[in-house]
Amino acid sequence: MTTISRPTTASLGSLIDRASTAAGSFAGWIMVAVSVFIGYEILSRALFSQPSVWVYDISTYSLVWFSFIAAGFVLKEKKHLAVDLMIALAAPRVKAASELLSLLLMLGFIGFMLVYSYQDMAHTFATGELEPTIIRTPAYMVLAGMVLGLFIFILQIIRELCRTVAEWPSLPGPERKTGLFLRSPAAFLALVLAGAGAGIYLLANDWPGLGLFLFLISLLVAGVPVFTCLGVAGTIGIFYVFGADGYPQLAQIGYKATHSNTLLAVPLYVLAGQILLAGRIGPELFNFAAAWIGHIRGGFGVATVLACGVFAAISGSSIATAAAIGILAIPEMLKRGYKPHFAYGIVAAGGTLGILIPPSTPLILYSGMTDESTGALFMAGVVPGVLLLTLFAVYVVLASEKSTTPAASMTERVAATKEAIWGVLAPVIILVGIYTGIFTPTEAAAVAVLYGLVVGLLRKTIRLRDLQAVMAEGILSSGMIMMIIVGAILLGMITTVLQLPQNLLDFVQEMEISRWTVMAVLVVIYLILGMFLEVVSILLITLPIVYPLVTTLGFDGVWFAILLVILMEVSLITPPVGMNLFVVQGITKARLGVVIRGVWPFIALMMLALALVMAWPDLALWFPSTMGFNR
Repeated sequence: MTTISRPTTASLGSLIDRASTAAGSFAGWIMVAVSVFIGYEILSRALFSQPSVWVYDISTYSLVWFSFIAAGFVLKEKKHLAVDLMIALAAPRVKAASELLSLLLMLGFIGFMLVYSYQDMAHTFATGELEPTIIRTPAYMVLAGMVLGLFIFILQIIRELCRTVAEWPSLPGPERKTGLFLRSPAAFLALVLAGAGAGIYLLANDWPGLGLFLFLISLLVAGVPVFTCLGVAGTIGIFYVFGADGYPQLAQIGYKATHSNTLLAVPLYVLAGQILLAGRIGPELFNFAAAWIGHIRGGFGVATVLACGVFAAISGSSIATAAAIGILAIPEMLKRGYKPHFAYGIVAAGGTLGILIPPSTPLILYSGMTDESTGALFMAGVVPGVLLLTLFAVYVVLASEKSTTPAASMTERVAATKEAIWGVLAPVIILVGIYTGIFTPTEAAAVAVLYGLVVGLLRKTIRLRDLQAVMAEGILSSGMIMMIIVGAILLGMITTVLQLPQNLLDFVQEMEISRWTVMAVLVVIYLILGMFLEVVSILLITLPIVYPLVTTLGFDGVWFAILLVILMEVSLITPPVGMNLFVVQGITKARLGVVIRGVWPFIALMMLALALVMAWPDLALWFPSTMGFNR
């Protein structure tokens, strides 16, 4: 007699984990396929003057699939961004309470989105509705990726809930050395729910802006993932404005948020950065710069800054830049007598160039949220980026002692140049291609992916068996960003319906203060936010309100983008949550205080660059105007 055993909870959980991992792998290959499609489009257009009629649409649809299919894998790997500044100090059971609260809120938000996206898919299937594009794709086929991804996401949320509940009894009890809020789960939840409840009370009593803000801040401080905070606040806002009849908009907004050819550049550039990082492009660029200028005063520091600038122009990522260059540059600088805090500061600050020198992920997000031209934004970042790089290099020379490093021989320089030529060519290809109109900024991201793959595989710095790990890292970062975009656009829609930007503008006009006073206040606010929030969160939370205010006051939207990105550069090295500080600390195992000590002069230089761009807007606007982006 055969006995059929029922699957255990553990085996079901393992099956869900494997499904999420497989979904993440699939999402990565989607981006590789998109890169190939776009590469075909560029060649067909350039060589045969025959643009395709399907690549643009298929690529855009692919972002919808990617965004939701990757989300469950990001949760499995615990990479959804959260403001855990307070929770990091809490007792284990308070951290578990924060995670339970996060997962329950996430389950509600994603559950609503799944229900209504499934209804939309079923409706479009029954009616035979087609996408309003040239290739007339059946709408249900695009929505199917959203539904599949959300379903896997829901399963992973349930898996994490079960795991957290199962681990609760084994967690240590409260620690008396911490405050009540940080050691008692009950006190923690009571305080969070009180803050959120106060926000809902204000919302219900016709204080929607203040109510949503208080609700959002309460969840952020509690360590709830940023996309969940935005999504739940937006869902509550929908109910306030439209009642339960507004809930179907959740799926529609989620679809529209990810159905963007502009934002397609985000996962492509992130993946390109990971590929180039794995292909050792960063160390090769540093060796190249060191061979040519390492013998001058501060030469290895300047070489580090230059290598950061070139790598930034390939990857568009500050964290990838600091990691790629820092691994090799910091030991080399320490070997040559650089003080540790000085070497750490050079790498941490040099890495920030990744979000100003194009391509730039924050500038792509800015474009997607404001409809400013991505090409204009990229070109606007070139001169300020070079300015900042020059200021860093000059400071490094002045702050360094006389070099005792002998000059490299011409043979060594030629060898370093040959080794680094592929890395040097990458930003040239990308920027020249955009500048000459051979390809768009989004297409340039696909070119960067293909370039990194081909060069890495041919040079054997990347092997086929390494690709899965490389793609996984890229998926985690971009999957996290795309879900924050979904939440941000949902909340942004509600703030627009509630006329919060217009109300803020009316308030400013009633105060009769100058527009430059408003700009100064915004600079201070962004500096403060940068101390506690990550770059993507700051941009996506604030832009729906701040951008209409700034442009209505008569400031140029492209110029403001550059100011904002310089402020975000400051946030990357501002304690307590500056991401580049932790990248350098992870490389060196140094105390965080030593790393922080090294970045203060560079923060001062960034503020100088900010002041220069504010005083002379043409530093940002001249280069875009040469390409026909007249402001």
